[in-house]
Amino acid sequence: MGKTKLVVYMEDREYRNRFTSCLLQFYGKNMELHIFEEPNEVKNQDLKEADCIILEGEKDGIINFFQEFSKIDSFWNRKILYLQEEDEQGEELSLEQDFPEVVFVDKYKNINEIVDYIRKIHPSEVRLSSKEAGDSSARLIGIYSLSDCGRQLPFAITLGSMLSEKEKVLLIDLQENSGIREYCGDNWEMGLEELVVMAGESGKTFGDINRCIGHIERMDYIYPARNCESLCQIEAENYQKVLNVLLNRLSYDVVILNLGSRFQGFCQMLASCSKVYLLEGKTSMNQWRKREFLEELDEKGYGKKQSILQSVELPSVIGGVGATCQLLVEQWKWSPFGDIVRSLCQKAVCYG
Repeated sequence: MGKTKLVVYMEDREYRNRFTSCLLQFYGKNMELHIFEEPNEVKNQDLKEADCIILEGEKDGIINFFQEFSKIDSFWNRKILYLQEEDEQGEELSLEQDFPEVVFVDKYKNINEIVDYIRKIHPSEVRLSSKEAGDSSARLIGIYSLSDCGRQLPFAITLGSMLSEKEKVLLIDLQENSGIREYCGDNWEMGLEELVVMAGESGKTFGDINRCIGHIERMDYIYPARNCESLCQIEAENYQKVLNVLLNRLSYDVVILNLGSRFQGFCQMLASCSKVYLLEGKTSMNQWRKREFLEELDEKGYGKKQSILQSVELPSVIGGVGATCQLLVEQWKWSPFGDIVRSLCQKAVCYG
């Protein structure tokens, strides 16, 4: 799998060191950086091979950079990201008029937001292979609840956040109205539905896969489906194709599936996981539903897969009905329950 090649030219040395350090720490597996301090250090070949050019510096210096390399035909075929300070926003208009191909971004945005811009403008292509998702070395972890569905997403994010301290993690939200829009809002261009369509076009090349991906708590996630009804209409075979695309194109160690309504082939998808965490409480209704669920798995021929199921009892919520997903994640990470989740992570790494 090829890496995204970035040419980085930044005049602010301290900012450059922090920026590139963060990129390499969190995204080093997927990005190749060519870092320069002076325009004359940048070679034509560097620009021709780059997927994206990232610039930072005073307005005059950036204009000189553009004038130096605008004579090269391949320069304007590259995507260009200019990181600027907020107090330069008043100067942005004149720069945009001179260089409309450039994307302007506040340099002090969260590093994950800047990476979102890089991925959106990176013109990579993906070609599907015949390799099945199950052939990947990535571990699939399922999250499912029969009685406390509202806290599935906070648990998935808490687990993913802790796993991502040592591994590269992707979250796929298959639960209707899970609450994930609290993180991503409504401003994404492409999400799970578009990814399913692209993955179904077997053998064809397509770009834009990175436009489907956002970032939470150091991990990646697929932007959700806008029409939640589509989640139960999509079959397990289609979800497998999505996994195939993602795992062949991007190097993830762990994929977390936040499972929701039963779609066709749900049990098949469940059985493909190395571990499934069943979130539950102590109520008799929960135990009754769990018993029926296990009987159903046995009837469908997945009885032996019950060994991958692990019950997790969720703690009481501090803050009552006003507790948001983000609040729950912060509560859990720094509570005794967070220690329980960390122990699950350690077991997942050892035995996953």
